[in-house]
Amino acid sequence: MARNKGSTKKYADLRKRAEAMMMPKEDIKKPIAPEEARKLIHELHTYQIELELQNEELLRTQQELQKSYHRYTDLYDFAPVGYVTISDKGLILEANLTIADMLTVERRFLIKQPLSKFIFNEDQDIYYQKCRVLLKANEQQTCELRMQKKDGTLFHAQLKSVIILEVDGVSGQYRTVITDISGRKIAEEKLHQAHDKLEQRVIERTKELKTTHDQLVHAEKLSAIGTLAASVAHEFNNPLFGIHNVLGGIKQRASLDEDDRELIDMALLECERIKHLIQDLQDFNRPSSQNLAPMDMHMAINSIIMLLKSIFKTKKITFTKHFAPEMPIIMAVGDQIKQVLLNLLHNAVDAIPKQGGTITLTTEVREKKVAIHIQDSGVGIKQENMARIYEPFYTTKPAVKGTGLGLSVSHGIIKKHRGIIEVHSDEGKGTTFSIIFPIEGEA
Repeated sequence: MARNKGSTKKYADLRKRAEAMMMPKEDIKKPIAPEEARKLIHELHTYQIELELQNEELLRTQQELQKSYHRYTDLYDFAPVGYVTISDKGLILEANLTIADMLTVERRFLIKQPLSKFIFNEDQDIYYQKCRVLLKANEQQTCELRMQKKDGTLFHAQLKSVIILEVDGVSGQYRTVITDISGRKIAEEKLHQAHDKLEQRVIERTKELKTTHDQLVHAEKLSAIGTLAASVAHEFNNPLFGIHNVLGGIKQRASLDEDDRELIDMALLECERIKHLIQDLQDFNRPSSQNLAPMDMHMAINSIIMLLKSIFKTKKITFTKHFAPEMPIIMAVGDQIKQVLLNLLHNAVDAIPKQGGTITLTTEVREKKVAIHIQDSGVGIKQENMARIYEPFYTTKPAVKGTGLGLSVSHGIIKKHRGIIEVHSDEGKGTTFSIIFPIEGEA
């Protein structure tokens, strides 16, 4: 541009010189020499060509600027993020097509509108706080908030704003880059949900592991108690046999009055009772039979129910059974499983102290396991007693009704069948015992 001005000035000066030389003057007596005229014409022609070249260069420069302007406009309008220029009054001065698409509003309707108009009401404070800090600190500010489309649909956006240097004597304008971060927010929300679910699963799994650990500890405790009980029972057998024989001999040989004979009979009966208790203790650790055989569980349950019908009738208990439609034949020690079922049903009957109540027996198949649930409407088990129900000799029944070995023996039998006994009880509402053991397996 400086070169163009200089050349133009030279050309103007040269033209003036030529015109001055060509004008007639009184004091000029000689015409212009041909050589000087040719030189002047050559210079004029040279400068004319130079000016034409410079005009061509200017035209090319103008065309390049026009192309650059279009490229800039395309980059601005079709950028993957929204661009807006905001006045010191918070009004939109410029906006690209991307932000118009984000807000589903034609660009011409964005101009002179406050940007806050398109920000969700609950997030307005975030926007205004960001603007205050921006104008005060004059440093780039970033915030995340929800923006609202024309139809009211919300989307998450990130706003990055910077102050523009003073334009035409006006300060306080700033440019803002708006990015739609809805996808990231959705991913973060899903990540939080997955994290919460994982935490919940960890809590549940930890609880399950603790329960399993407690069951294992309890099972080991019962196993040790069972071994001790069997050992003690064995040691009791010999002296009990001697006492029984001595009392029998006295009864046969001694001359006793009626009262003494009754006392001897009572002592012999107590010996028999102790004998049966010792047998129960031995059964607690070692079931009576070790022979596995195919067993029809429903047939076994029906045979046990026949034995208890009179008891149900006497106590006015309503008994209901719900059998699984396809109960497989299982491998088990039949008499032992019947002993467990009979004991649990007797306990259910005893748990109903008053006249009237309900007992429900349900069977189900769980993949490769069989489950039998016995539910009663009795008094339930107190929470403080739950941990002791499988201990030998522990019972809440009156002395004449139980010895406290039934559940202990049952636990030992089911354990030998690689199964478990579960109990759920609500005090005052009833108890449910569940027997779960594999369909096939070694006892």
